[in-house]
Amino acid sequence: MEINNLLNEFIAESKEHILQLNKDLLSIEENPKDYSNDIIDRAFRCIHSIKGSSGFFDLSNIQTLSHVMETLLCEFRDRTLLPTTHSMELLFEGLDTLDKLIDAIITNE
Repeated sequence: MEINNLLNEFIAESKEHILQLNKDLLSIEENPKDYSNDIIDRAFRCIHSIKGSSGFFDLSNIQTLSHVMETLLCEFRDRTLLPTTHSMELLFEGLDTLDKLIDAIITNE
């Protein structure tokens, strides 16, 4: 499989992960003190997949941002930090930025 096909797969999968992450983050935001472990685990897996795949393509901006988001989600998962309005805003901003960075791959920017 050539690199362009792999990159197209990465883009398609990342877009799916972003859609799922948005749903999961909205769910966490609605219930910040009693969110489901399943939701946080799924959100963590989505961002972890984006991080790992972006590393394969040496997309360091995507990899770095997803790593920071993954770290915050890990703290939610471990309950060492509860979601706040500020932390959720940061995650949503990160998600928007990830989406834009992935779009930039499509337009070769």
